[in-house]
Amino acid sequence: MAPWNAGRPSKSYPPGFQLKLKMTTKPGEQYAVRKKAYLLIKKLFDENGIDFAYPTIRVIEGGDAHAAAAAHEVLTAGPNSEPA
Repeated sequence: MAPWNAGRPSKSYPPGFQLKLKMTTKPGEQYAVRKKAYLLIKKLFDENGIDFAYPTIRVIEGGDAHAAAAAHEVLTAGPNSEPA
């Protein structure tokens, strides 16, 4: 396996950042190498007290019916839909 080409974080968000890595593998080995890389990164993050962000959806009961309808419309809209 060739050395990793790790650039600076590609996107920065208020709670964290997105990190991209490039590596060269033999054909057919890319998935095993990617899994090994993810596990190594996870281990290093855990050792340094850094948590991975996971996508979540927060549901609040009670509240404004108009806001709930708008949220439902956003969540059920297709990727190519036009804003209302």
